[in-house]
Amino acid sequence: MDGNGAVSILSPLPLQDIYQLMPATWGQKMPDGEMLADLVFELQNGRLSKARITSNAQQLSWPENDELLPKSIGAGLNWVALATYV
Repeated sequence: MDGNGAVSILSPLPLQDIYQLMPATWGQKMPDGEMLADLVFELQNGRLSKARITSNAQQLSWPENDELLPKSIGAGLNWVALATYV
């Protein structure tokens, strides 16, 4: 099966929900806020061959309340399978 698809988080997801997947000490140092994300992927012979994730965190409130820290931030990840599936 070959094809592609996309998934979008259109309603902001609280960052605290994501922090539950991390060690507690990490989550304590991370900001409060919310995140939006998009996932675009391709399948080749029924297996994931490419993926692109983009995410944006907004309304960030840091534990240290430092005015120099960002109020929003974005990140992206591009992944390509090294193996070719036949």
